[in-house]
Amino acid sequence: MVQYKTWKQESGTYIYRYNDGYEKQIISMKAADKILFRQHIFMKNTVNSYRIDPNPFYFKICYPENISYNQQMIGGLYLPYLYAQICMNECLGKYRGKLIREDIPYRLNNTLFIELVKSGLIGSRGVKNLSELHELIDKLLESGHRITIAEHYEY
Repeated sequence: MVQYKTWKQESGTYIYRYNDGYEKQIISMKAADKILFRQHIFMKNTVNSYRIDPNPFYFKICYPENISYNQQMIGGLYLPYLYAQICMNECLGKYRGKLIREDIPYRLNNTLFIELVKSGLIGSRGVKNLSELHELIDKLLESGHRITIAEHYEY
């Protein structure tokens, strides 16, 4: 799941500020991650099951001038939600407000993100509770969200 955010320009640099929407999304991502995906901690890694990051939740922060409503992919950078949370907690504005700065050391661009997802090096592997996954998918679809689901079978 990718949550889209927009950089704001302040004092010649781009930042994303902490807000209630971000907080709600972090809480949601943590809950779903714990319920549906964190079983990887107990799973044995195999050649085919290894992931650089088994986390399926990301933030994409886009530059305002790149946002358009055509079929083109919007430019921006992707952050795993846990890394976004670390950045938010470590980067403080001049009045001690939480924020993410454009110059963070680690980020994924569109091309790298797509390649890592396509190759299976990032993203979830297996689901602990299938009925809760179905419930989550139904809620997302009912609320008008778009989702992508992939399943791999070994023959």
